[in-house]
Amino acid sequence: MPSPAEMGLGGRSQPKDVNWVELRRQLDRFNATGFSLEKISVGYRVSFNLSTSNGSKAIRAEAADEAGALQKALTQAEKITGQ
Repeated sequence: MPSPAEMGLGGRSQPKDVNWVELRRQLDRFNATGFSLEKISVGYRVSFNLSTSNGSKAIRAEAADEAGALQKALTQAEKITGQ
């Protein structure tokens, strides 16, 4: 029988590691500027700006952990840039 932790009950899960080198490559690919990672009351907030043919677009995402906030922000950037 699985333990409560294996079933996602109780306890805190380990946060995912962030590959900062790969993140930097992705931000460079998007020509992102003004990258910010903030610790907030509910977890983390990531923000950066993209230059698009329609002007600058602000990307903002929040999640319980760094990796989650980064992934949400990168997904937004992919949708905007079509990459």
